[in-house]
Amino acid sequence: MDKNSSVVIHYNPHLHNQTLYRDYLVSGFVNLGYKVTSTTDRNAEGDIHVCIGPHYAFNECLGKPTIYLDRCLWGDDLDAVSIGWLGENGGMIYPKSADDNRPKPELLPWVDGDGEQAIFLCDYGECPEIYSIVKKHYSNVTLRHHPSTRQQQPSLSMHLGGHSVAIGGRTSALVDAAIQGYPVITYDDRSPVADISGRDIMDIIKPDRRRWLNNLSYAQWRGQEIQTGEALEYVLNSYNTAAL
Repeated sequence: MDKNSSVVIHYNPHLHNQTLYRDYLVSGFVNLGYKVTSTTDRNAEGDIHVCIGPHYAFNECLGKPTIYLDRCLWGDDLDAVSIGWLGENGGMIYPKSADDNRPKPELLPWVDGDGEQAIFLCDYGECPEIYSIVKKHYSNVTLRHHPSTRQQQPSLSMHLGGHSVAIGGRTSALVDAAIQGYPVITYDDRSPVADISGRDIMDIIKPDRRRWLNNLSYAQWRGQEIQTGEALEYVLNSYNTAAL
């Protein structure tokens, strides 16, 4: 990306995490030598846009060169975020790397199971149509609500126990499930587990996860790494190879 490009960061001033990461982003772009503006105007124009989260200014950024920040893929949401390019379908295009230098969790061995015990991990909303299909194909199905809609429930690790497959859409809970050794099935091509997911509601697969996890590690960055410009430089350099 040309450093003469203008950068516009769209943020919601009423959300603490968005103002926090707005500050990190401004510092990072300035450190890289870019002209940067932060604004609450969803329709502000620039050469490069930055969208924080799937709601504020998201629709206005579709179809434009946009760096997209979303929930972290593992760990603490206030400590890290996922970063990539916003695809035309509204998904995140994750950077890919040939090396193995980014920190990442340990991959646990695949769990054993009879393939009949499924846990359904909700995104925002319940997806009742898909849940009803899952219940027709598995003898025992547990429904786990999204944490934003149901606070009082077991931890994800506890909820996963005793199951043989995790099913869901774009939720990052599927990333945790795959790391912990549970085969995953997603019905959304934009999901971060799409590369290691079964393609059918009963398609339980156990592929090699190492390259997948390494690629995702280059999409997860801490606030300090954004502030220095390190994270942004990596994402910007991936623009020409991303299938936008």
